[in-house]
Amino acid sequence: MSDKPEKKKSRGRRAYLDDFRRSASGEYIYTGAYYSRSGGYSRREHLARLWPAGAVLIAAAVARGCIPVAGMAGGTLHSLYVLIPYLCELICAVSVVWALVRLSANPEPLREYVHSATAAILPLRSAFAAAFAAAAFVGEAVFFAIHGAEGLPLIALHAVACAAALLVRRFSKAQQWEKSGKPAPEGDQMM
Repeated sequence: MSDKPEKKKSRGRRAYLDDFRRSASGEYIYTGAYYSRSGGYSRREHLARLWPAGAVLIAAAVARGCIPVAGMAGGTLHSLYVLIPYLCELICAVSVVWALVRLSANPEPLREYVHSATAAILPLRSAFAAAFAAAAFVGEAVFFAIHGAEGLPLIALHAVACAAALLVRRFSKAQQWEKSGKPAPEGDQMM
């Protein structure tokens, strides 16, 4: 039997901290896995495809919330089927843009915890954004059909957001990633 029991890998929000070890000089060094692009586009081409679609997604979602119309007016309980999908769409759009910011800010190869929070989850986040944009589109269409308000340009913003989210999903799924056990390069430390 060994002197020390094996340490189980923890799960949860801070589990990635198990991949850092202290060096002899007292610095923390990342010892976990890395992810590299294994096909598809270069980093620059990949981000050049993702960012315009992500910018259109967040711009359409924010612009839609800035335009006051009857379906989004406060105090009307009958328009919850408009408000709830829109708020979920906005939250998902912010989540997609946050993942793009993290993906852009981290150098390649990506550390495992960065990959799992950005490249691996981006298709799912963008799918939720598209689904909620479509639900908001339907909710507003129903509201305008029942109450007779003019709102075609406003409904179109949800369609634009849905299309942009689907583009982000398509571009992020097209990029293939490969896990590599690459050792930490010099200077890849966390202070």
